[in-house]
Amino acid sequence: MDRANSRVLKNPEENLELFTLIWLDANVNSTAENVETASKLRRIINFLKLFDNVSDCEWYIKDIKQEKVVLIVSGSLGSNIVPNIHNLQQVDSVYVYCTDKVKNRQWSEKYKKVVDVITQPDELVTKISKDQLYRNKVEDLPSVAVYDQTHKNLSAENGNFIWFQLFIETLVRMDNKKANHKILSQLMTQHYADQTIIDEFVLTYRPENAVWWYSRQSCIYRILNKALRVQNMDMLFNFRFLIADILDQLKAEQNNFKESKVKLYRGQTMSLAEVEKMRKSIGQLISINSFFSTTLNRDIALPFTKSIREFKADIQSVLFEIEANTRLKETKPFALINHLSFDGKEDEVLFMLGSIFRLVCVEFDDKKNIWKIKLVLQSENDHELKTVLNHMKKDMDDKTSLLSLGILLSNMGELDQAQKYFYSVIDDLLEAEDQQIASCYHELGKIARTKGNYDDAIFLFQVSLDLKSKYFAINSTSMATTYANIGNTYMCKCEYELALKNYTRCLDIFLATIGPNDVMTAQVYHNISSIYRLQGNFDLARATLEKSLNIISNKLPTDHADFALLYVSFGELYNNQLDYKQAICFYKRALDIQQKTLPKNHKNIGKTYGSIADCYSGASQYSEAVESFQMALKICQNALPLSHPRIKQTEDRIKSVTIEDEIDQRQWCAVTYNNAPWLKIYDIIMNFLNIIAPFTINLISTILILHRVTQSKINVKKQEKFSNIIEQQLMFHKHLIINPLILITLTFSRLIISLVSVCGKETKLSYVNLFGYFISFLPPALTVFVFVTPSITNNSEFKTFFKRTRTFKWFTTLKNRFINA
Repeated sequence: MDRANSRVLKNPEENLELFTLIWLDANVNSTAENVETASKLRRIINFLKLFDNVSDCEWYIKDIKQEKVVLIVSGSLGSNIVPNIHNLQQVDSVYVYCTDKVKNRQWSEKYKKVVDVITQPDELVTKISKDQLYRNKVEDLPSVAVYDQTHKNLSAENGNFIWFQLFIETLVRMDNKKANHKILSQLMTQHYADQTIIDEFVLTYRPENAVWWYSRQSCIYRILNKALRVQNMDMLFNFRFLIADILDQLKAEQNNFKESKVKLYRGQTMSLAEVEKMRKSIGQLISINSFFSTTLNRDIALPFTKSIREFKADIQSVLFEIEANTRLKETKPFALINHLSFDGKEDEVLFMLGSIFRLVCVEFDDKKNIWKIKLVLQSENDHELKTVLNHMKKDMDDKTSLLSLGILLSNMGELDQAQKYFYSVIDDLLEAEDQQIASCYHELGKIARTKGNYDDAIFLFQVSLDLKSKYFAINSTSMATTYANIGNTYMCKCEYELALKNYTRCLDIFLATIGPNDVMTAQVYHNISSIYRLQGNFDLARATLEKSLNIISNKLPTDHADFALLYVSFGELYNNQLDYKQAICFYKRALDIQQKTLPKNHKNIGKTYGSIADCYSGASQYSEAVESFQMALKICQNALPLSHPRIKQTEDRIKSVTIEDEIDQRQWCAVTYNNAPWLKIYDIIMNFLNIIAPFTINLISTILILHRVTQSKINVKKQEKFSNIIEQQLMFHKHLIINPLILITLTFSRLIISLVSVCGKETKLSYVNLFGYFISFLPPALTVFVFVTPSITNNSEFKTFFKRTRTFKWFTTLKNRFINA
């Protein structure tokens, strides 16, 4: 077995098929009858798990993500577990296997997923075997990706559409002579007790009978279909020889159609939710990401539409009507396979996986109680991303390799899988000292940098440089790309001088070899602009970015990922200059491209959401900032290791604009009136009026009083100097000045907090806010002391009043006591 394939063999505890059979019974392993029954059940659903306690079984079921569960449970334990797991999406069917049918029907009747209550082992095996035929029919649906051309739902599926097409293209271009089908058989041997089919596969498989093996309803068919459905890259890699052989057979047979156009049919059942999804996608393109079996005969397709309503209430009968132009170029191949298939079905037509159709209409036939979905086969050049997809295909070699596959997976964000393939290449070629080893270390360095392991990345890049120096000239473009990546890593470490040194070295090589107008040269200009930006040289940064943009505008399609990277850099430049509106505009242009061309959980999409959130936060648009930060965090948690610094940084940024309410278990965020700026102006004006206005009026009144009194004194005492009179009056009326000064001092903290504070969770900030808030209430609480104490007259009157009040109170108390006595 070669090392590359040994790395992708699966854990025997992993289910390779869609259904998992679980048997929960306290005595499940205690009787010979149960052991024999378990053996028979495993022939129906290969993956069988046995449990004798509720808690372990319930935990296992809840942890299942990609399979459907068929549960067999005893009556005594069923009443405990079924209420807890019945509504889980992964639970498909439940069978109660017991000794008292009447008693257990009473509690189980209210649960729709309980198919039957059974008392005999043979009856149990027969019932599950019969029902499993229907289950396979319902669940064995083609994997469909909707490509939205309206931009109303930019999404995720558009990016997956492109990358899955590229992944399959990479697999079928690989040199599959080394793809020994015995490797796949060894994998299946670990999972299947019955080796009959596997042994036959090893002995009889040939490229010319690939369709025969696929169309046979065996474990090979079920494993491949599940791998396509969940896009299990490792498993599809193991099946690459079978996929490539089927492709070759369909290509060879496609020209045998006599008619230029054919009408095809496919009958199946679908959930109501899936039908609704189709109805909402009318007019869009759909990619069938699995092999798609159809027939020329409508009557053959119709029986497959029969609903299994006693099994699933929401199952709908669906008939696909497909128009296909047999002369249409640039399509995935399709062909009549009567003479190639296992059972020789008449008029069967098989489409290659990845075939693209336009969804014309979805209608319900009331008379026949069936949904009709009309599709038209489309050329691969009929969608707006054709330029990007074709450009990416051109970048591939005619013959791809494990290294090519690793690079593709790395670009898709599947870092762990890519890393595995790179190490496989190194293991295989180490003794041969192949130059691909240097490329693998280069790619491993990029992965380490993406994961935040910057020192490891620099080490790996240096190893790559040392190896490349054996095969390439010192001024080769291969060496230059590694210098550029070392520069990128030093950028991440904020060591800008070292980054610029490596970028400059790379640029010098590119200018001397590929010239100033190459895309790779543009990428280096792009990187250098980031250094200028971080050093505060914004004009030079913008000029360098524009130079990069001019180059790629003449070389790449407008939806290429390099445009997104440039728009992000423009956004960062304007963000640094505090021009948040312009920055958000560029970030959103980048996000538009990323959502169309990258997988939905790609790290770059998460990073762009984080940048948008930073701009919203800087512009005091906190609710929008929190929403974008949460999107960024969700993507980063899926795309990056949990220890990656970007995850912690994003969590901290969310906390900086929100307050955690641990009592009510919610987050509060600051809200601003961004759509009504006049409200913010009004709020500022009212704050000034409430705090500054009383002080101003009081001060003006004091000045007027002092001026009037001083003027009167001068008229009476003409011999006295004006300055002396003013000084006397200031001393006498000092309370009129002291009072407003005390008021404005105590309330000024409240004015500052209302204008500059932000929503936060910092401990120090919360104490400052609290202290300032309480100080602002001191003026009304100390009114008597503030206005009375500084004035001699007011103070004298206050004391007199206090004495009179105290004397009156003493007299009244004495009088009351005398009367009561």
